[in-house]
Amino acid sequence: MARVKRNMFTQGLSGSVGSNMVFRNRGDETIVAVSPEHSGVVTEKQEEVRETFLMATIFAKNILKDETKRKLYQEKADTTPSRNSYLVAVSDFLNAPRIKNINLNEYTGATGSKMKARVIDDFKVETVSFEIYSHEGTLIEQGDAIIDETGLSWIYTATQDNPQVSGSKIVVKATDIPGNLTQTEEILN
Repeated sequence: MARVKRNMFTQGLSGSVGSNMVFRNRGDETIVAVSPEHSGVVTEKQEEVRETFLMATIFAKNILKDETKRKLYQEKADTTPSRNSYLVAVSDFLNAPRIKNINLNEYTGATGSKMKARVIDDFKVETVSFEIYSHEGTLIEQGDAIIDETGLSWIYTATQDNPQVSGSKIVVKATDIPGNLTQTEEILN
């Protein structure tokens, strides 16, 4: 693959030349690459990928109709080389949030004790929620966390007493604008 910048002969070229070479445009660059090989047979995995990309493009086209959200995606695109708001929205759809760290050190089982989670996304984390289950598996409480003043951690404050913390299960769920859901759980000792 070669990248060509500011060449008057290749600038703006796109498509294929014979069956050997393809030209693509990204921003002000023209990319020259070897033509992909196709067997003609579509595997189940390829069909899944195609469907995912179709859903991503539908999401991007629809979300960019909303002026407020389009501006958010455009702001991100303005800081990313060779990107536009459409590509940022497609990428957002394809990448779910990641829960990087859960801090349960302050959770004592008492009402008012806190739990924290560090959650990141390629664009924006929309919601983070916590669920607390008893050692027997019964849901004690659930609710949304709030982002702290640093913008790095999400904090949940317990609203119910949990008399037996040992063996309790904490489930953390995170979503982004497209609705991608990531969840993880920890059992307390």
